Amino acid sequence: MESKTNTGNRAYRKSLTSLGQIFLGEQEYGIRMLNLSLTGVLAELKYDANLHNVKDLSDAMKVSSVIDVYFPEMGMTGEAEIARFTSINSGFQIGMEFRNIAYEIDDLMYRSRAYRKKFAALGRIEFNGRDYAFMTENASVSGLMISMPEQLEIATGQVTRIEFEQLNIHADVEVIWVKVKMTSTLIGLRYLKIDSDIKAIPKFGVC
Repeated sequence: MESKTNTGNRAYRKSLTSLGQIFLGEQEYGIRMLNLSLTGVLAELKYDANLHNVKDLSDAMKVSSVIDVYFPEMGMTGEAEIARFTSINSGFQIGMEFRNIAYEIDDLMYRSRAYRKKFAALGRIEFNGRDYAFMTENASVSGLMISMPEQLEIATGQVTRIEFEQLNIHADVEVIWVKVKMTSTLIGLRYLKIDSDIKAIPKFGVC
């Protein structure tokens, strides 16, 4: 494993290899990390059935140049923006600048085989016949982590219903864990039945 420094304003970059995935143009692609810095990553993206040439990549970026990234070996997840790309024999080298990156920790609240997309949006949930508003902390294809602005006693294992318009989710969910804080309650939910597909969330890590 080699490393190198760059002069000027470019951040220090360390050469290494790690396999990961990106969610680009509503499709998932495997990538190979070439080097990493505090501000971004350079990776190799190979041609496949949906990416034949520069036009295909440019068209995919029109959906959004900010993409979801996931490097499971490094526990790194989040969002990055494609700043540049170069065509090579096997595909592309893409330079990505980090926008919202987190490193997973060994905690029940965050432990999951599925990629979790961090964002904040409003939804509604029912407990004991009462309707509550919640704010999402993150979401995956298998569940949600939500925050409610009050202390609540909620039993794990109970089944309820959520409505979440931003992701077009209407689902039956199971309470997996609850953490009560000073002024709020964090809740981990697992989907049991979803009325529609979740197209905005990558399936990274889901078999």
